[in-house]
Amino acid sequence: MFDRVYTVTLPTGMPASFPDECVGCGQRFPGNAAQILTRDARNGLALWAGWLALRVPACRGCAQRLHLWRWWSFSRTLLIAAGAIAFGITVLLPRLSGAATGLIVLSLIIVAYLACFLIDRRFPPAFNVDRRGGLTDYEFRSPSRAAAFAGLNGAVPEQTA
Repeated sequence: MFDRVYTVTLPTGMPASFPDECVGCGQRFPGNAAQILTRDARNGLALWAGWLALRVPACRGCAQRLHLWRWWSFSRTLLIAAGAIAFGITVLLPRLSGAATGLIVLSLIIVAYLACFLIDRRFPPAFNVDRRGGLTDYEFRSPSRAAAFAGLNGAVPEQTA
């Protein structure tokens, strides 16, 4: 049911080496790169801490899709919350009590986030990077690209569902 994701975990301070092929489609010598910026969410409100920037080889189309997916992933979080709250204030609150409105809005947010989670699991991006403390996860949808990346960095890819 869910597409497989192949994760290669490296120490955060270690510079990652990528093979000269697109992380999305596998095109050899793509001649382009995508600048990826990510943050360790465990740093909370310390907005200056936990950032990681890297350049990954990607053809123009895959680079655009990577950026589009990352922006959509961020912005939909805000859109879901704002939409549910606006619906609660404008439609539900005039008709129901504050507690009922709050519970319905909370339920709508939970259902929408669950749907997003399931969609992301079913259709993961071709490449993603996730920093978590002293480790960084490089996630590939392609097992061959994960294996090539792992080989260059002395690691072993792990398969996750």
